[in-house]
Amino acid sequence: MQHSCGCDHDYDRGCKSPDCCIGERCAAVEDEPECATSAGHSWGRLETWSLGGTTYQHRERCGQCGIARIQIVRGTQRNPGECDVVSYDRT
Repeated sequence: MQHSCGCDHDYDRGCKSPDCCIGERCAAVEDEPECATSAGHSWGRLETWSLGGTTYQHRERCGQCGIARIQIVRGTQRNPGECDVVSYDRT
């Protein structure tokens, strides 16, 4: 998964941009868990809403295993060091 700054949470040396994810690795990006089915995740968008300014939250659910992926995308009006967030809800 790539952030808007271009960093890739699988990139071994951490973020490529000094304006996002300061440090060794993007701590705000949770590793994507494996799908419980052999078919892999099939994400479908459920909800999108504004959190103010250029920040949006997207919530998707896998049609295969039911896990939810929550993404907070900061957009262009982010504070220095503020990173996009990706988390997973297993409930």
